Amino acid sequence: MCFFGTAIPPRVRLDVPGVVPGIAWRASYGTLVTSKALQYGMDDVNKVVFMGSPGLGPNIRSMADFDMPNTQFFAMRAPEDVVSYTQGHGGDPADFADAIRLGTKGAVGHSEYYKLGKGGLGNLRRVFAGENDQLETTDTTLDEEMIGATEVRSLVGFLQERLTPDEVARLGGDIDPIAQGIVSGRMGFTDAAGPLYVSLKDHDLLDKVPPSELFSEVTSLASDVAAKETNKRMLAGGSSEEKAILYAGAAKAASWGLAEVVTQPLEVAAKGTRAVNNWTQFAEVLAEGDLNTETWKKSLDKGSDAVTATIDLLNPF
Repeated sequence: MCFFGTAIPPRVRLDVPGVVPGIAWRASYGTLVTSKALQYGMDDVNKVVFMGSPGLGPNIRSMADFDMPNTQFFAMRAPEDVVSYTQGHGGDPADFADAIRLGTKGAVGHSEYYKLGKGGLGNLRRVFAGENDQLETTDTTLDEEMIGATEVRSLVGFLQERLTPDEVARLGGDIDPIAQGIVSGRMGFTDAAGPLYVSLKDHDLLDKVPPSELFSEVTSLASDVAAKETNKRMLAGGSSEEKAILYAGAAKAASWGLAEVVTQPLEVAAKGTRAVNNWTQFAEVLAEGDLNTETWKKSLDKGSDAVTATIDLLNPF
């Protein structure tokens, strides 16, 4: 989707005597720009490093898609890097099986790939020097990096499945602080329900993402996070795996119930707003008076939306 307006260094080309030439590296949205450049003919590089990428474009699902068999591809993703977690512009290259996943030891978040003393910068130096046998690699999962990372990615995917790319882009500025708030720990998924609803309402997208589906997804994700956090704490405290799983299940059920209680009033209000908006829009179409073919089709669409929203509002929880 994404959203995240982080300052990035320019793409740098390195061609130094005695060092492997033709290296390109970029961080953040620069990785997407570089991906486009590679697809449009920038083929004079033999090493490419992607760091903290929001995705390389929806058509790039592996490094093989670049059709550059003589080029080595590397990727980094630091723990708590919200830009990589969201996959706003395609798959995260750090998850591609045919990329060399470089470690970022000591780095946290989206802005420490070049920081002195961190593993990312050390690995960059080794790439430049051609010291592949000394590279520090990693294969950490989202859950190993940060509990909640998988759920952040799921939430963005949930929205992307229901909205067009243009609609996703319209939401970008609103979703950015929500995703960053979840990753930073300033808000939980239940806390995010309200701002998400407001953003969808303001952009007239409640028919694309109905309140019942939105709140059900948020509740589910919140309960998943609660279960994982409980499991981690129990194991860290010396509990057996069986006991940790049992307590995690209880935490999931309790979190689900609490989240439903907290979000139910807002869900009712959201459903009501959706129904009112749709009936208003239906009336506005009819008021145009000129019932030509296009207007008639538009009125049928709006009327259908209004009826659907009303049924959703009247459905029991």
